[in-house]
Amino acid sequence: MARREREIGDGEVTCLSCGWVSYAVTRAEAESEVVRMRAYLATLSAEDRRGWSAEGPSVSKYVCQNCAGSTFRPARAEDCPDGATVNAVIWEG
Repeated sequence: MARREREIGDGEVTCLSCGWVSYAVTRAEAESEVVRMRAYLATLSAEDRRGWSAEGPSVSKYVCQNCAGSTFRPARAEDCPDGATVNAVIWEG
């Protein structure tokens, strides 16, 4: 069976340490999202917050989810197989 590849968007990047693909956001976008998520979590009951880490959302988590790398390059189609899930990383390359 041939390997299927998907189109890579302008904002997707590849980790230089391990090769995982993520989508890039600016530090300002990450900080805004963290503030928004912390505000949302504050509205939930303790039971509804189950599954969230005690520290909650943090800008420091916007790194490669495979290796915690933070050095990236623009992604190419062959970097990411069809059906892969990508996460947000801070990169303003």
